Amino acid sequence: MSRNENRSAFGPQPPPRQPGATPDGRPAPSSASPPETEVKLEEVEKSEGPFDLVFLDADRASYATYLELALPKLVPGGLLVADNVVSHAAELEDYIGRVKSHPELFSVTVPVGNGEEISYKLA
Repeated sequence: MSRNENRSAFGPQPPPRQPGATPDGRPAPSSASPPETEVKLEEVEKSEGPFDLVFLDADRASYATYLELALPKLVPGGLLVADNVVSHAAELEDYIGRVKSHPELFSVTVPVGNGEEISYKLA
């Protein structure tokens, strides 16, 4: 007897539901709200810190603003890691220039995946 992936001891099983689909398998409406894990600029501004690590994977046009908001809350010895700095280098030119020349940061580009800019906050 051959194995059938869609059968079990309880009879035929429907295919697994896709993430973001309604119970009947249709795509969820496009008016769905953004994920709750998305951190907005206002939330960073309100956060007290201090932070040991900040991972930046947000609206690329706002990276420089996130830098200005997060840096004062980053502890000396803390890391600021920005994603997509190789794959979107043209869009992030201003951000990359700022972290590379900032007197409080030592920054290196790590060309893995889409590229990470790892910035160490000096004491």
